Amino acid sequence: MERLKWAKEGLKLLDEAVTASPEDSKIRLLRGKVAYTLPEKHFHRGTTAIGDFTYLINHSEDEEDFLPPYKYVEMSYQIGNVYNRIGRNEDARHCFQSLEKKTEDDDFRYLLRLRLKELAGKPAIEYTADSENPMTYLVKRTLRATEHELKRF
Repeated sequence: MERLKWAKEGLKLLDEAVTASPEDSKIRLLRGKVAYTLPEKHFHRGTTAIGDFTYLINHSEDEEDFLPPYKYVEMSYQIGNVYNRIGRNEDARHCFQSLEKKTEDDDFRYLLRLRLKELAGKPAIEYTADSENPMTYLVKRTLRATEHELKRF
């Protein structure tokens, strides 16, 4: 429980840092990497990782030598992984297919084909163990609000 508390406080600080300086690539990279590694089931930070990595990729021309080119490829691959984790299979397919067309690395191309094979036949969007059904989210929020109100009495 202590680790969870510290993780949430750290995420709050990272969110505040990005809010204070939304164009700071180093802060975005740090928050994106942290969000990527956290289990989606408990933290629901996949969209944060996608947003931060997408921002960094789209603004890579703005900052010379911020990251080596292979890091942008890595972030694109991680975006595909997050899409897959949260059940956005069509978006994951799109990421992996795009990378497959761009890469000249045979080993990486093989990995991408394996990932695409895993996605074959899956619906464009599905609820996974790591994604949260919108109705479940609504019920949880309602229960929390009710619990908060009951504590006031």
